[in-house]
Amino acid sequence: DLWEAEYNATCVEVSTRQGKLDGFNTLVGDQGDDNTLDDWIRKSGGEFDVVIDDGGHHNCQITTSFDKLWPELKPGGLYFIEDMQVGKWRGFRRASTPKCDARTFTFSERLKEWIDDLIYQGGYMTRKWDVQFMYCQAEACVLGKEPAELTARTSDDVGGSRGEKIVNAKLLPEENAFVEAAGSLMPITDKITTHSYHTMYGRFLLPYYDRTPDMKMLEIGLGCDMNYEPGASVALWKKLFPRANLWEAEYNATCVEVST
Repeated sequence: DLWEAEYNATCVEVSTRQGKLDGFNTLVGDQGDDNTLDDWIRKSGGEFDVVIDDGGHHNCQITTSFDKLWPELKPGGLYFIEDMQVGKWRGFRRASTPKCDARTFTFSERLKEWIDDLIYQGGYMTRKWDVQFMYCQAEACVLGKEPAELTARTSDDVGGSRGEKIVNAKLLPEENAFVEAAGSLMPITDKITTHSYHTMYGRFLLPYYDRTPDMKMLEIGLGCDMNYEPGASVALWKKLFPRANLWEAEYNATCVEVST
């Protein structure tokens, strides 16, 4: 169910006559205008799985669109924002809105605040909201919305502590492989219990190993101060990466000696 939104109505009309928009539904108007966005949501029905902002690229347009369309993104959905490298160019600091002063606002600065939100999860004057991850590359970023019922957790008695396994049928195959491998070991690493690190390791590290199985990897921290025995992640890396050249660095020499 594809929708294309564009400011230039004439361009949309010509492209439609030429057949370039066959298979697409179209919306017309200014993405920096709240009323226009409300009309787009009403006409399309909202509830998007994916939103790609490759529109006017003005900071206030981007943030106005995000504030309206993010709530319309389904749980587990993806929101892409392109061409943010122009955010500090003089020519892209003109499109103000009643809520946004283009002379002073830069959208990339808002992204930096969201990084703090992700890291601190509501602590230290940050905000806890329904963003699961944010990955940026040159000039662009994608934000992922938390899936519904992100983690259904079950508790097991692990060495006197409570270990929790993540159960989620909506994980990507690589994320699921990471969770299953970690969950099969005792003790279970906190990478999948108190943390949700399966997202980054599943999306980045496992595919990297597939491309480079003889990779050389260094982990800092054996886990000597954890409330379970050290080496939980070491066992996981050995299970996941049998061909890799694995290195572990640890401050506590006695812990290393005993673990060895």
